[in-house]
Amino acid sequence: MKVSLGRADMVASVTAAITVRNVGTAFCSCNWRRFRRSRKLLCNARQGSSEGSTPLRTRLTVKLTSVPYRLDMYFTNNPWRKVMWSATAFSSGYYSANTVSLSFGALAINDVIAAATTVAFCEVVSKAYWSASSPGLALAFLNFFKLGVIAALIADAFKLS
Repeated sequence: MKVSLGRADMVASVTAAITVRNVGTAFCSCNWRRFRRSRKLLCNARQGSSEGSTPLRTRLTVKLTSVPYRLDMYFTNNPWRKVMWSATAFSSGYYSANTVSLSFGALAINDVIAAATTVAFCEVVSKAYWSASSPGLALAFLNFFKLGVIAALIADAFKLS
């Protein structure tokens, strides 16, 4: 059974399709403008980069260069986040030290090398943390990781004695 549309029905369906298309582009016009602008900026940056005068600015480079600022804002907006990440770093250090202690202790191979590596790690982190005028977040979290390692080794020493 074929259904044939008359000329008036076809004109109405085309008009409806154009109307829907125009409404759809009204919602997408800002994205299209943004795409055209970013493409224009990319082309300009590529032309300038051949001369070496302007750096290549893409959305990826903008996102990557804004990571330190966004991390700083992440921790300053809510102070509990710094406490929770510090506790996570401490717990990770505790778990890592227990893993190293149990694996090297059970095999009885390279105990001295594992101990020397752990002590060297702790000394390097302490030197970097205490010599910095104002330690950043990464250094603070690394120091909490080191404290977790030391706490786990002390707990293992108490378990063995």
